[in-house]
Amino acid sequence: MKPIIDISYYQAPAAIDYSALASQISGVILRACYGTWKDTAFERHYAEFTARGIPVGAYHYLIGSLGMAEQAAAFDAAVGA
Repeated sequence: MKPIIDISYYQAPAAIDYSALASQISGVILRACYGTWKDTAFERHYAEFTARGIPVGAYHYLIGSLGMAEQAAAFDAAVGA
């Protein structure tokens, strides 16, 4: 089985050859949010991988000092209901 990778805005979309990467992985987990901040590369990464048939999951990096309701709302807004 090929690896499943975790990426976020730290892996800049402009620096990725999505077709080459897609041929080397089984799936990808994307960071959708950090606290109440939406990952700025989430939508691009999602579009590129799903266009190539790669299974995509999403996660939220919770910040303990922020309200959970606000963070849940941010995640819902980022990934869609």
